Amino acid sequence: MIHRRDTTAMTIVADTQHTLWLQFADGSWLYADLAEYAETHLSDPIIFIQARLDVPAQTIGWPDGTRLPTADLRLPTGYLFPHGVLVRERESHPRGWYRPLLPQPPLNGYATWEAQPSELSMRRLLDTLQLDPPALTQLLEHYRAAEEHVLARLLDLIEVLDTTGPTSAHDDLHRPWPLGQHTHDPHLRTPADAILHGHLATVEAILTTRATQGGAQSAPTPPLPTPTPPSTP
Repeated sequence: MIHRRDTTAMTIVADTQHTLWLQFADGSWLYADLAEYAETHLSDPIIFIQARLDVPAQTIGWPDGTRLPTADLRLPTGYLFPHGVLVRERESHPRGWYRPLLPQPPLNGYATWEAQPSELSMRRLLDTLQLDPPALTQLLEHYRAAEEHVLARLLDLIEVLDTTGPTSAHDDLHRPWPLGQHTHDPHLRTPADAILHGHLATVEAILTTRATQGGAQSAPTPPLPTPTPPSTP
C-alpha cells in the first residue's frame, strides 16, 4: 500500500521582513525568501511580517488583500522565480522546523539539531539571557512559532555564540550594539533586549555572522521586522 504525503500547509511563521517558514501536515517544511515578491506585490513591504495562512483555501494572505497560493512555494530550492519567490531550504523531516542556523552556511555544524530544552539547558538559557521564568514567558509571547521551537532556536543561538565568538554568548547578548545606537529604540539597546521584543532573527543574522567571520563589524543588517501581536499557529 502506498501512503501519500499530506502536503497541506498547516503553519506559517513570517520570520523577518521578507522570509517565512511554512510547515505541512506531514511535518515537512520549507523556508522561503520573498523579498522581491513583497516589493512588487504588497502595497507596503513592511506588512510582510503580518502574513497569515488560510488553511482551507491554502493561501498566504496579507492585510492589503494580497494572496499567494501555497502551491506557488512548492518550487525547487535555490532559484529565484519570476514572481519573486526563492525557496531557500526544504526538508521532509520535521526536525529543524523554525531553526535556521544549521542549514545556512557558514554556520553549518556549529549548533546541533538534537539540542532540546532540558532542565540543564533551560538554566543555561535563563542565565545567559538574565531572565527569570516569568520574563521568559513574556519573551515567548512575541513569537508565533510553538514554544518548544523558539526555545530550541534560542539554545542554538547561544551554542553558536559560545563556541565560535571571541567572547561568551552572555557578553555578546548584553553588550550595547550599533543597531540600538542607530535606532535609539530602548527595545533594541542590546541584542538581549531585541530578542525579548521579538527580533530573534535580526540578532541571529548580525551576531552569528560576526562570530563566524572572526568578529567582523561589517555584517549586514537585515530589515527590522515590525512586532506583531502574539498568536499561536
